[in-house]
Amino acid sequence: MLTQESRKDTAEHQRINLSKWTLWQNRLQQTIFAGHSIQSKHLVKIQSALKLISENQSQVQNHSAEEIHAEESDEEFRQLINTKRQKINFPPASAKEKWEALDSKIVLQLDKLIEKSTLEHKLTTFGDIIYQTCINTFGDKQHQAKRERTLARFEGETFSTEQSRAESARKRRSQKKKNQERFYKDPFQFARQLFQQPRSGFLSVQKEQLETHLRKTYSDPNREIPLGEPADLVWPAGPREEFKSKPPSLKEINAVVQKARAKSAPGSNGVPYLLYKSCPNVLKQIHKILRGAWSNLKISEQRISADGVYIPKEQNSTEINQFRPILLLS
Repeated sequence: MLTQESRKDTAEHQRINLSKWTLWQNRLQQTIFAGHSIQSKHLVKIQSALKLISENQSQVQNHSAEEIHAEESDEEFRQLINTKRQKINFPPASAKEKWEALDSKIVLQLDKLIEKSTLEHKLTTFGDIIYQTCINTFGDKQHQAKRERTLARFEGETFSTEQSRAESARKRRSQKKKNQERFYKDPFQFARQLFQQPRSGFLSVQKEQLETHLRKTYSDPNREIPLGEPADLVWPAGPREEFKSKPPSLKEINAVVQKARAKSAPGSNGVPYLLYKSCPNVLKQIHKILRGAWSNLKISEQRISADGVYIPKEQNSTEINQFRPILLLS
C-alpha cells in the first residue's frame, strides 16, 4: 500500500509533468500563431501531451501557482519546431483506390482522436492529424536535381542513331500537342509565358530590415483620422434580399474546393486542396467542424495566421524590392 509520503511524491511528480506540458501547449500555440509548422515525426508526442492536459485539467486547477515548477528548456521545445513541412508524395488523382483507402483512414483517425474533444481542440489539431496520416501513408517528396532525373531516365538505355531520331521526332510531336492544348485552354497565359523573363534569386536581408519594410508597407499613421463624407457621394439603394447568416452548406464548400487549383501550395498545416478534392468523407468531417465553429463564433489561431513567401520578380534577385510577397493560408 502507498504511504502518505509516497502519495505526496506521486502527486508532486504529476503536477510537475502537467505544468511542463501546459508550458509546451502555450509555446505551441504561440508558434502556430507566428506562422511556424510542427515537424511531422513529433506530432504524435504533441497530440499525446494535449490529450494529457485536457484529461487532467481539473487537477491542474486545484493547485496554486507556487506548486508548479517547470524545468523544461527552450532548446528541448525548439527541436519540435520546423519552419516548413515536407510536401507529401500524393498518388495521382487517377489512383481512385488509394484515395478511397486514405479517405477511410483519415476519417477513422479523426473519429478516434478528436470525436469527443472540445471545439477549440478540433479546430487546432484536425489539420495536424490529416497531415500526419498522409505522411505516414505516402511519405514525403524526394527532390532530385535535373541532372539526376535525366540520368535516372536514361540509365541502362542505349539508343542507336535511328532510335534517337525517332525519339526526338516523338518528343517534338508530343511537345507540339501539349503547346496546342495549353494555348486553347488559356491563350493569355500561354502568350505571357512566351515573353516572360526568367526569375530567380534568394532574399538576403536582415530580420530587422524585413520587419521595417513590412511595417512601412502595411501600416498607415493616419488610419485613425476620419476622412469625412464627400459631398457628391451617391448612396446605394437598400438591400432587396435578406443576408444569409446560416453556416455554409456542404455543397457550397465542395464547390469552392473543386474550383481551387489542385497544385495550389498548402499553408502551414501542409494539407493541399488535392486531398479535399479526392477524399469526400474527410471534407464532410471538416464541414461538421466548420459548422460548429460558425455556430459558436470560434476562430482557430491557425486560421488567422499565414506563411509569408517572397517570390522573385527578376533574375538573380537579392534585394527586398525585387520580390513580391504572397501568403499561404491553411
